[in-house]
Amino acid sequence: MEILSCGSVNIRSLGEAPRDQTIWAIRVISTYVTFYKATITAMYWMELANGLPKEESVKVQRWPAENGLTTGFDLAEPDGRRTVLTELVKIRESLLQEKDKEEDEGEDEQLS
Repeated sequence: MEILSCGSVNIRSLGEAPRDQTIWAIRVISTYVTFYKATITAMYWMELANGLPKEESVKVQRWPAENGLTTGFDLAEPDGRRTVLTELVKIRESLLQEKDKEEDEGEDEQLS
């Protein structure tokens, strides 16, 4: 639910028509960290505006995939800390690549 709320705030703050969004989230319970990635399409937002979507859906990926209070990456363990830091770096790299791609597309549109 919180991921949808974040996406909704993104749309309202931009004041634009809905567009595809990828939202990253991190949950920490005690020393355990879990990562989430949600993909929400523009079509989902348009269908949601008319009520509960029947055709479109939101895909949420979770890692580690197991669900439980102690199933995340444990920050108390060296391997857990290493994994969390590695995943954060990967997320950052992904976001930077996405930003570069958007900037390149913006430049292409300006040249047209």
